[in-house]
Amino acid sequence: MRKSDFDVFSDIIYQYYKELEHIDKRDFNGKVLKFRSQRLFLVYYYYESLRKDIRKLYMSDEAKPMDRHKIAASVMCAILKGKVVKVQRLIPNLPMHLLMANEYIAFYCALNLVEMYVRDAVDNKEYSLVMPQTFIEEENPKTSYIENICKVLYYTKNIRVCDVLSYANILFLLEKYTNTLILQKK
Repeated sequence: MRKSDFDVFSDIIYQYYKELEHIDKRDFNGKVLKFRSQRLFLVYYYYESLRKDIRKLYMSDEAKPMDRHKIAASVMCAILKGKVVKVQRLIPNLPMHLLMANEYIAFYCALNLVEMYVRDAVDNKEYSLVMPQTFIEEENPKTSYIENICKVLYYTKNIRVCDVLSYANILFLLEKYTNTLILQKK
């Protein structure tokens, strides 16, 4: 990714942060979250490093483009490693989406990237990934698939070792799940 392209993408990261910041200001007087824009350079650095490693280690032809799921997973890992949002975790009773702000931003950015690639590929401006309903969600609607994924990301002990291929597989399966639902409706 060219640095100029990443600068455009960093605006998307910031927009997701602004949504969380709004909740922080409303419920906690803005005391929970702080956006660290200087760390966006780290996100770009981590992304490029992951991209090069994937090409070298996991692709038979390094000259071919990476698939959208690996690109999105690399961005997700880069945001997680870059920790662009500082969270005051000691404040009691933080809602999950504030406590796990970096994880939410990372996952939503990855979803956004996959959706953008699919929209361009199939020329469908309305395409949006569908999240599966969890079993817990039937009993407690506040527990969603996205929240579960963010918990997995949050509780990963060593973020220095990012499992890009597993994250890419999750994104691939979400796209397949969505496409299956779309075909069933036709």
